[in-house]
Amino acid sequence: MENKQVKLLTFLIKTESKKCPPENLFPVNEERLLALAGRNKAIPFVFHFLDCPSCKKRLTKKTIKKLPQYQKPLLLWPLLYRKEKQALGKFCRKERIKIVLLKDFSSYPKMKFHHEYLMGTDLDILVKEKDLGKIESFLKKTGYKLREHLKLKDSQGKLYYQEKTFIHPKRHINLDLHTQLAIPHKDEFHFLEKKTINQITKTLFQNALPVGKQSLLCRPNKEYFLFSLITHCLASDLLKGLRNLFDIIQFASLYDKEINWKKFLSLTKRFKITNFSYFILLLGSQIFALPFPQGLRKNIQIPFRVRLLVSYWSVEKIALFPPIEQWAIKNKETKRIFYENFFIKMFLFNSVSFWRLIRPRVFLFISRIGLIWFSKAASRLYRKFPLSKSNQHQLPEAE
Repeated sequence: MENKQVKLLTFLIKTESKKCPPENLFPVNEERLLALAGRNKAIPFVFHFLDCPSCKKRLTKKTIKKLPQYQKPLLLWPLLYRKEKQALGKFCRKERIKIVLLKDFSSYPKMKFHHEYLMGTDLDILVKEKDLGKIESFLKKTGYKLREHLKLKDSQGKLYYQEKTFIHPKRHINLDLHTQLAIPHKDEFHFLEKKTINQITKTLFQNALPVGKQSLLCRPNKEYFLFSLITHCLASDLLKGLRNLFDIIQFASLYDKEINWKKFLSLTKRFKITNFSYFILLLGSQIFALPFPQGLRKNIQIPFRVRLLVSYWSVEKIALFPPIEQWAIKNKETKRIFYENFFIKMFLFNSVSFWRLIRPRVFLFISRIGLIWFSKAASRLYRKFPLSKSNQHQLPEAE
């Protein structure tokens, strides 16, 4: 069963805070709601309770007083980040350095909520490793400080920087410099080979378009942008976070007619994430009641294994998760994520053999999916053909 916090937050995201939530979602644990919204990068959707007089009464005064503290920086950050991008763009043009903006919706006016509030807390930039030092020096000269970095080993055992995070103490702005599109996790959290991630990163660089004339500040075109969102959601976020999923399906739905779906499919097939792309788009469509892109549906037939996995996946599996830094720790939460990742790999990336299906754990999983699917099918059938008193079969009375 979904808890109230998840149901309420999903409703607010689904409606983009334009509709009042139903009464049965209240009362709600407000501290957990705010924590859940923060973890899922969905705080702006909770501002509905500030704008709607009737819904404002549903939360305590203490929570209502907290919300403006979250709202003010989120309204201010888009302006600040715009200035930072302009300054960075001038530097890159001067030094002849090409950089690519990741998860940046500023070029897509149909994503209206992103233009009102900055949905993330940082600016993600893809850079070439050879240019990392120059950009770091520029940022430090303009007041940024290195907050943290992620070092990984390449195939030859040499350390390299996968990510560097900089923060401006006065402006409270975060800049993340990435040398790869996604983090190549290890062991049970491993989905894409490091070599594949490097190839995807290179492809993204080669096909990125300049934001303006003579600009070396670039962005992916629509096909590559959607592909990068899905790849990042798979390899770095491990299919966690409601806002990540919502961004993907909303973008695909709004720009359905403008995306070259054959080019997109070619990309997913080249890097072997086609089934996962179907899965995440279909899952997002069902959770947020947004249309599955018709341009894509014309060119494909979604495999049964993908539909089977979607019927099992609940919104809670995406919304409730431990912080990412705890994922490598062996505890109950990460063990649960491990099993989920195992089934994603098995269903979406490998061919499932008969002998694997009859293993006790896998067979139990398949049986559970079957029960969930049957329950949903029966529920839809009942709503379509409700039983009335006149057509219900009655037992004959005893003489």
